[in-house]
Amino acid sequence: MSHFPKPFYKKARGVWYVEINRRQINLGPDKAEAFRHYHQLMGQSREQHVAPESLAAIIDPFLEWTQNRAPDTYEWYRY
Repeated sequence: MSHFPKPFYKKARGVWYVEINRRQINLGPDKAEAFRHYHQLMGQSREQHVAPESLAAIIDPFLEWTQNRAPDTYEWYRY
């Protein structure tokens, strides 16, 4: 089962937040506007949600680099 981040309300601050990649994003105090912003964030492409320190951020440039090597080398690393 996948985990999808869900908005939550911080009563002490009076603001809605969502946590994506261990980062809390302020969605604002208005619930309707907060959920609109949340849906907008969740609709963005996956690449925009990849944390810079994530494995994908390391592997993708490496795979690009291996494309300059023998085709079998690239395919081996890709799989």
